[in-house]
Amino acid sequence: MSLGFAKALRMLFVIHDVCGSNHPCMIPRLTYISIVVALAVVLVPYSIVTFNHIGEDCFISFRYVEHFIEGEGLVYNSGDRVEGYSNFLWVMLLALLRFVGFGVINSSKVLGVLANALILIVVGLFFTERKHKDIPIVYLMAPLLVFFNPMLHYNSDRGLETCLYALLILVAVYYFVRRRYMASSFAFAAVALTRPEGFLYFWVLVPFFLIDYNAMLKRTPERQTIAPMLRFFLPYAVIFSVYILWRLSYYGYPFPNTVYAKTTPLYFWQQPSIAMLWQFIKSCSFVPLLALPVFLTIGQKSAERRRTLLVLGAIAAAVTLYTLAIGDIFGAPFRHYVPMIPFVILLIQELLRSAKEQLVGRWGAIGLVCLVILGMNFYTYKNLDAPRTRLHVRTWEFLASWDFGARLKWYLEPPVFLGADVGRWIHEYLPADALLAADQMGQLGYYSRHHIIDLIGLMDVEIAHRDYSTELLLRRNPDYVVLYAQNGVPLIGQLAATARDDRFRERYVRLYVLKANHPYDINEYQVFGRRTNHPDAQEKMLRIGLNAEAWNARWRV
Repeated sequence: MSLGFAKALRMLFVIHDVCGSNHPCMIPRLTYISIVVALAVVLVPYSIVTFNHIGEDCFISFRYVEHFIEGEGLVYNSGDRVEGYSNFLWVMLLALLRFVGFGVINSSKVLGVLANALILIVVGLFFTERKHKDIPIVYLMAPLLVFFNPMLHYNSDRGLETCLYALLILVAVYYFVRRRYMASSFAFAAVALTRPEGFLYFWVLVPFFLIDYNAMLKRTPERQTIAPMLRFFLPYAVIFSVYILWRLSYYGYPFPNTVYAKTTPLYFWQQPSIAMLWQFIKSCSFVPLLALPVFLTIGQKSAERRRTLLVLGAIAAAVTLYTLAIGDIFGAPFRHYVPMIPFVILLIQELLRSAKEQLVGRWGAIGLVCLVILGMNFYTYKNLDAPRTRLHVRTWEFLASWDFGARLKWYLEPPVFLGADVGRWIHEYLPADALLAADQMGQLGYYSRHHIIDLIGLMDVEIAHRDYSTELLLRRNPDYVVLYAQNGVPLIGQLAATARDDRFRERYVRLYVLKANHPYDINEYQVFGRRTNHPDAQEKMLRIGLNAEAWNARWRV
């Protein structure tokens, strides 16, 4: 089967071995690197004009950063040590930038965009070596696929660590395939500090290292040494061990509180994770599936090329299996597949290159295939957010308006989403010492600055480990309860049941319904207060934030 597939590729592309530096399918190494760097540079403003859709969860990390800089420690609520973030290294990088005077929101977006640009560079250089004076022109496909990848674009501006995490995994693998074990070990340690599941990917490559180590001993039995073993294992083990010991001493648990609150381990048959994987593949126009045929020809690769492809496939498979295994996740699960994208792109590029291939004549055939793949990659069927956040839609809108100055101004301004507006309203109108309970802890929590009981449990150990109940809420007895709702009903089922519970209604009265001052956000926030503190309360519906005209003006740019 693999021989037949390779033969079909040769017939389609008229592939044969190429020698000599003047072949039209090759470009000088310096020219190739210049093109890759130029694409990375252009990617930065392109990311700015296509997305400015900062998320909700990132503001949890921002609040930790602000408290850390203010000297209160890595806490969400003052005096309450709960690890409600799941991106330690990201928080530390933002804290460093905040310490030297940069705003945390814009820093997060700039770091995400720069990480995406660096992904493009590393992908572009992945299969090149210094000894290569000329580079196959087909190698430009990988950086172009990154440049026009909707999921990387979308996540680079969301304010989370997603693109940095993908970059660090890619860098760790980049060094590993070159047998630079110490550099790879440090990069894998950074991966483990960036996400709680990051420690897994180091161990995925341990079997490959042991095979390498055994082969080295066979080649030079007279030089048996454990030095490579120490270079690979020691940096990772020391850094990760120190980090875990610090986490246990500071927070008291081996994993972040978010792990206990958000995931349902090994329960994916009853959860929508398999369906979500299929949705992700469809949303990417089935491009990830194009990486699979390269393994049909793996038997014809050189030993070194086989090793590289197996490493890439192992990491991509590990990301997929992990995301499936954790089951149901609040929020948009697509971002957990983002670290897989660079490896899928590299496998697709290798498929196009196909075992020492180069083309003579028939540029139309290979050009058409590349354009089709690029077009499929560029188009986004769905990304679980508003249709106008899709890359091809936003690109067309920018080309139609062509106002980079307005886009950049919006990019650097504070967010105008309903959660941020509600947080500002709470900060202004509710007592500063009031205890709140809420189910939206990101923008609301960052801008309100109040002490908040997290009803989801991300920032609350008791709820994370014992689950939420109306009894628990009443026992904690907050001054105000703020629930995210739609059409008058809280969106989370358990909280909707609480709002209908007679015990809750006896103690709390709905004081305000806060809605956007435009028709494009149909959600609302319901603010409940204690009846004893508001005996004569009359429910008020308030419109806050930008009006329709101002919102449209911002959205257009």
